[in-house]
Amino acid sequence: TRFSTGSTGFKHIPNDMSEVAQPAQPPPAECKVVVVGAGVAGLQAAIELSRKFPSPGDVVIVEANDRVGGRIKEAEGIVPWAVNTGPEFIHGAENSPLVDLIRRAGWRTKEYEWPDKYYYTQDNRMLPADTEDPDVLRVHELFANVRQVHLEPGEDMSALEWLQRSGENQNVVALAESIYANDFGTSLHRLGLRELQIEQAAWKHGEEYLVLDRPLGAVPKLMAEGLQVHLSWPVGEITYHPDKKCMVLGARGGCIRCDAVVLAVPLSTLQSKSITLFPPLPPYQQHAVDAMAMGNAVKISLGFSSAFWPSDLFDVVCPGCFLPEIWMIRPDGIPKSSKAGLANHLVTGFIAGDQADQLTRMSEARIIDLAVSQLDSMFGTVSQPKPASTAFVKAAVHNWANEPYIHAAYSYPKVGAHGARAALAVPIGLRVFLAGEHTDPGCNPCLQSAMATGSRAAAQLINALEPLQSKI
Repeated sequence: TRFSTGSTGFKHIPNDMSEVAQPAQPPPAECKVVVVGAGVAGLQAAIELSRKFPSPGDVVIVEANDRVGGRIKEAEGIVPWAVNTGPEFIHGAENSPLVDLIRRAGWRTKEYEWPDKYYYTQDNRMLPADTEDPDVLRVHELFANVRQVHLEPGEDMSALEWLQRSGENQNVVALAESIYANDFGTSLHRLGLRELQIEQAAWKHGEEYLVLDRPLGAVPKLMAEGLQVHLSWPVGEITYHPDKKCMVLGARGGCIRCDAVVLAVPLSTLQSKSITLFPPLPPYQQHAVDAMAMGNAVKISLGFSSAFWPSDLFDVVCPGCFLPEIWMIRPDGIPKSSKAGLANHLVTGFIAGDQADQLTRMSEARIIDLAVSQLDSMFGTVSQPKPASTAFVKAAVHNWANEPYIHAAYSYPKVGAHGARAALAVPIGLRVFLAGEHTDPGCNPCLQSAMATGSRAAAQLINALEPLQSKI
């Protein structure tokens, strides 16, 4: 086996999504609760609800895509292991339902230093994590103390405006763009200071940067075990009323009558209104939806025949470069492959915000050329000036703007969006309950936050249904 799991206490992890759900099987015409969306928020809600409503068919999940996991996604055929094209890291080991699940499964994680290195393209310098470079020290000091920035009631500003008002030099601004804005999935001029302060105050997960010993797709597959999941069943309309059954209408036909709905879809789905709510969202919640935003992200998976970088190198932040951040991860226990067309080493590039949006107008071949060229500049030597070009085997570009039913990466702390997330955590008519990272008042777009919102939505639904049962 590729990984040693030990005794997990769980059933086997499916290798094929058909073991999780049967897309051809239509959902039932009636149930107690419909969960719309099989990302980790929807799956967590369904797990909690199934404990309260354990009868078969009580809790039904419908998912527009042909797989569970939402923004957790994998790609095959580049290297001998599945590559994460969505989330890849576990941010923090404390107070995390995600880490709790991983530990119960007996899986392993490995902690990494982040950022591991800093690369200055102007003079081709690579600085270590513990560098005394004044600009690196300054940018981390600023963001570590962002809560100390005074804002008047109702005031907000972008992180770029804040840095400019503080008189920071261009190196500090470029570092902030590559380290912090890029990590949040946006650009400095869109990153909101007030929500940054809220995110920092609410963060309770620690500073660990963890990588799972297998693709993250194992997480939703494990969560989906025992749940009734119906794939390839996009929802077109949800009708709800305080004294009547809810109606969940499929976009391609079909209807499910139920007592309540958990709507665990991305913010982009709410903004596009691709699912019609009747009655519509209350005005204050529609205003909240409109106030928020999801940033785009592009992941570039670059496969090479040999590693031309130091063996202990994990991550490099590259201010001012085409790829603002790169990392090199190879799971333990993976032997080298002799299969034709497969690479043996992987470099991942991550681009978010405005720069990711610009890539939508660029060919995949051009994106790959620019990425390989940057690696040549970073790691070239006198004897081997183009090591990346020499060792290049193949690559893939995953632009989340093109992902069906999602069309972006994740929500980010946005200028003027203060209070919007809390508004979306409020039940709609005591019948529809929103879940997903965009409904976390703590402005945390990470996986553990999405799972926590699923638990919150499930608890709200259970509390709301109990006094209503006599009316239905």
